[in-house]
Amino acid sequence: MLSHYLPGAEAGLAAQQTETVYVVTAGELTFTSEGEEVTLGPMDSVHYTPGTTRTVKNNSRLPASMLVVRIKA
Repeated sequence: MLSHYLPGAEAGLAAQQTETVYVVTAGELTFTSEGEEVTLGPMDSVHYTPGTTRTVKNNSRLPASMLVVRIKA
């Protein structure tokens, strides 16, 4: 799935139901999980295992997009 985030938009704290890979395709997005925060830019990715909680936020002044890949068992 492709997700778009306007400046200031945020996905609240949520637990991953399956293995999930996020690939930023445009802009910058900040991911927070397990007390760690990382800002990703275009073509950067992050992988979360089931049960991991995370938030996503666009802290920039430009729109951002990311590809979300969920691995179904």
